[in-house]
Amino acid sequence: MARREITDCRGVPFLPLRKPFGVVSLVPSWTETLFFLGLTQREILGRTRYCVHPKTHVVTVEDLRGPQDPNLDRIFELDPDLILADREENQKKDVEEMDRHWPVSRVFVTDPFSVSRALRHVEELGLLLGCETRARQLLIEINSCLAKIKRDDRGKAAYLVWQDPFMAASRETYIGDVLTIFGYQNVLDRHVKDDLGLGGETRYPAVSIEVLVYLKPQTIFLSTEPFPFEKKHADHLRSRLRDLDPVFGESVDIRIVDGEYFAWYGSRMVPAFRHFLNQCGTG
Repeated sequence: MARREITDCRGVPFLPLRKPFGVVSLVPSWTETLFFLGLTQREILGRTRYCVHPKTHVVTVEDLRGPQDPNLDRIFELDPDLILADREENQKKDVEEMDRHWPVSRVFVTDPFSVSRALRHVEELGLLLGCETRARQLLIEINSCLAKIKRDDRGKAAYLVWQDPFMAASRETYIGDVLTIFGYQNVLDRHVKDDLGLGGETRYPAVSIEVLVYLKPQTIFLSTEPFPFEKKHADHLRSRLRDLDPVFGESVDIRIVDGEYFAWYGSRMVPAFRHFLNQCGTG
């Protein structure tokens, strides 16, 4: 039987791997998902320092530095059959250098800019790695959680991932789609970004205190990653908002949230969505 061809987000074709094979993952979410799908430390040759789950397994997988500065020389030495990269996590120049190293691309690039796209990538990984059964089981669990969501209107929200400058996740991101699914109206859609000169195509625009006051989200989420927001940052943000608009600055709900629940996809979607369901209720 002919093997089904799978294309990555660039349209580059790949065929399912035949065992034995070796994989390098430069994406924390996919590293965790690989273990969930049944791969072992023998098959996962390398990962980034931010690939921290599952904790008991990743410690024995070689650390290849960060997603933005992977040790390409070491990756070439490992000679993996497949490298998992991501449009947002990794730099284009590194993907292009790896592409130049092999006659046929071994870098499968994902782009999970929405929950549905993340689910599609899970299916693709199952096919690529011969883990279709485990991938289907994961998709069933995730869709079961999604079916239980109580889709109440929870008001306008902004989700900040960085400070100095503040950077926010727009609607055109996985984070933005998670917010929408759970009833929040992300204040940074493409039209708002264009109107405010923030760059309509930018998924994580820099936003000023003035922009936040102008948009007046009812909730501002401060993520624990990639910038590690803490209570002191929330207090400082509230103080700055009060200076410009005392009423808004006092009333806005500022929450520190676990970034892994909002930004990690793949197998992390199950505990994340269950967490949200416990907090938000079911329909």
